[in-house]
Amino acid sequence: MPTSPYVTEDAQVAMSIPAVVSPDDQEIVKRRLTKAIDLANLYQSLFNEDLESSRKRALVDAALGGEAPYNPAKERKLGTFGRSNINFGILRQNVREAQMPFFRLLESLDTLCTMPLQSDYIDEETRQNWEPIIAEEFSKVVKNWPSFHPRWGQLSLLYVLDGIGFTFFPDTIDWRWQVKGLSHLKFPRDAEADVNQLDVVALESKMKPSDLLRKIEAEDKLPPEYKRYWNKEAVLEAVKQTAGSSAVNTNNPEEVVDAWKNNDISLAMSGVTVRVIHGFIQETDGTVSHYVSRYDGEGEFLYKCEGKFRNLSDMLHAFIGDVGTNGDFHSIRGLGYDLFTPTTGLNRMLNKFLDAATTAATPHLLTENEDANVEQSVVPMGPYNIMAKGTAFQETNLPDFSQTLIPAITTLNQLVGSRASAASPVSSNDTSRTQKTKFQVQTETEQKGALQSSSFVNFMVAWQRHLQCVARRLCRADYQHTDSGGKEAWEFRNRLVRRGVPLDALKHIDFISIEANSGLGKGSSNERRTIVDALQERLGPFLDQKGQQLLQRWTAAAYAGPQIARLLVPDQPGLRPPVDATIAQMENNQMTLGLPPSFEPNQDHVVHLDKHLTRLYEINTQLTEMQIELRPAIDQMQPIWEHSINDHLPMVNPMNPDYKRFKEALQQLGELIKNSRKHLDAEDARAAEEAGEAEAELYGGTQPGLFAAAVDANARAAAKDDVEIEKTRAQIQMDQQRHQQEMAAADVKLALEVQKAAQPQKSSPKG
Repeated sequence: MPTSPYVTEDAQVAMSIPAVVSPDDQEIVKRRLTKAIDLANLYQSLFNEDLESSRKRALVDAALGGEAPYNPAKERKLGTFGRSNINFGILRQNVREAQMPFFRLLESLDTLCTMPLQSDYIDEETRQNWEPIIAEEFSKVVKNWPSFHPRWGQLSLLYVLDGIGFTFFPDTIDWRWQVKGLSHLKFPRDAEADVNQLDVVALESKMKPSDLLRKIEAEDKLPPEYKRYWNKEAVLEAVKQTAGSSAVNTNNPEEVVDAWKNNDISLAMSGVTVRVIHGFIQETDGTVSHYVSRYDGEGEFLYKCEGKFRNLSDMLHAFIGDVGTNGDFHSIRGLGYDLFTPTTGLNRMLNKFLDAATTAATPHLLTENEDANVEQSVVPMGPYNIMAKGTAFQETNLPDFSQTLIPAITTLNQLVGSRASAASPVSSNDTSRTQKTKFQVQTETEQKGALQSSSFVNFMVAWQRHLQCVARRLCRADYQHTDSGGKEAWEFRNRLVRRGVPLDALKHIDFISIEANSGLGKGSSNERRTIVDALQERLGPFLDQKGQQLLQRWTAAAYAGPQIARLLVPDQPGLRPPVDATIAQMENNQMTLGLPPSFEPNQDHVVHLDKHLTRLYEINTQLTEMQIELRPAIDQMQPIWEHSINDHLPMVNPMNPDYKRFKEALQQLGELIKNSRKHLDAEDARAAEEAGEAEAELYGGTQPGLFAAAVDANARAAAKDDVEIEKTRAQIQMDQQRHQQEMAAADVKLALEVQKAAQPQKSSPKG
């Protein structure tokens, strides 16, 4: 049985941490946890170690929830129950103001992050078109998740109040996450503020019996060769013995405070649940195993999956506001710790001030004897009061509060404001009505922004790691429609296909290079507007078309939000082509003039080939429509074709999806160019021969029969060359039509594959 939360021994605590060396044979163990009772004892030991910190967090939570500064029970015992005892909500107001930038950040963002593709996957121009589409659809999936905004609010509250919060993935499949705090996760006290430095993590959970039964039913449907991770017999036994409506755990101070805030103390009941303990244990090989046991530790493990995660950062991400006093998780403090003491003192001073004002506003009567105290001393009569004989108003000398209470209240206000300003760029204490200049506003905005920059940067670094993990899970190739979160994952894929992005692109996302979008102004609307106004003034006239479009959208978003900005300044693809595209166009112009092109091995050869082929097709179209003569057309096409097939094509990876298209197009164009060049060479030879015959006739001539035979042979050769050229042109047009038909058929095939993949399939997840 697990130990009592209030009774513990040092030796028992030490023995509760799973050992890496077997006490029997002194060998290094492969799996550190073998019995369910060990997991229950581990959780209780870690709970006991964290109990004092839990009490302190409970005090802050209670003050945030509106608990009075004085204990009402003690007030009754002391006989001071009638004095003012009000929580004026100063702590809650400052915490809300510190949370506000995180919600304003969401309002200002079009996309949550970038979604870069691997540089060797496809050409730069295509990447520039596909990457924003993937980022938009990824952000849409995450932000449209019904639990996203509540969990964003919960995470920001933990980050502001406690200085630390966690995002938690309970399995290896689902891209949706949970938010946990130090009140939920229990781990050793000396843990360095890095999740990969944690040895063990344990947490209590209340699972509905229906959820447990669904998990074992899902594994029952799998074929026999699939491994089972849930212990069916143990789960059924736990549901039979422990399922029920549980009361508030009075041993947990934070749970008591939560129940008080929810007005649950009187009922002390909850839904029918099974209390379980989750344990995540880092094994000696570095992997993390997941165990689930009953809260009382009886029976066998309900769930056991050894080596489930590669490391703890695959399932847990820490959002820390600072490094604390010694770099450990439990030394980190948040705004709640900084403001609890001064706001409690300020509440008490304000209550004293309220009592003093009440006393000063209450009339005091002086009577001559005790009988007058019993009798009615003042009798109202219309607009007048009749006072009994021997009764008079007494002036009372009250202390000078301007020298006592008022300075104390002012000092505490200043202390609260200075501590809160480090976490919030906007302070409600600034009530000045003096009109300020533009430069004063900019200066104050910069100062306020600098105060909270470090905290904001720490949050965004952790948020970026979290989004990288979400993207890996959401874009996983084997994600089934029936998996947890699979419905949203396949809606994401369908939207990408409809917008022209192939599913193969998801396999080539550079997840390490994903960057979280922090927007402008670090969540402050004033700072965001100041920045865009300064950019418009200083850089606006010097930007290219793409830069001006982006700046105009940022300006519209800063004043009206991203939705209005997208309507006012829509996307315009192609405003900023890659540099290699411009270089390739210049090479086309050079070769048209007969100048040799420049070539470097580090050029983007896919972009160059695309631009060179576009120019070759343009000339071929002009030739087909008889807008240009054959000789100048071939003279322009031949150097571009030779440069493409000899220089750029060998530098392209044959595994590149565009390689086959480039090779086939260059081969077809090569046949046209070669046959046309033969025809032109033949014409040149005939012209030279005719010139020689004319000269021969001038000096004696040639026999008429031989001359006629030569002319007839040349005519037949020319006709044959014309037939070959026309045949090649027709073949190129047919190949182009066939290529378009193949692309259409591929699109249909891809759509059918997506529909087929969306059908329910069997899988064997690890929990």
